[in-house]
Amino acid sequence: MESQIADDVDFHGRYEAEDEWGTSATSKTQAYITGKAIVLDYSFGRQPVW
Repeated sequence: MESQIADDVDFHGRYEAEDEWGTSATSKTQAYITGKAIVLDYSFGRQPVW
């Protein structure tokens, strides 16, 4: 999911889970905010490594 919080601030979120019979579930969660402040681009939170 993605949502604009303010003019130059966006939220990005993702949840993915897998489960197989007899094993524990594995999940991948991402939730982070990106934006721009004057001339600086920023990104913080739990996110993929690019």
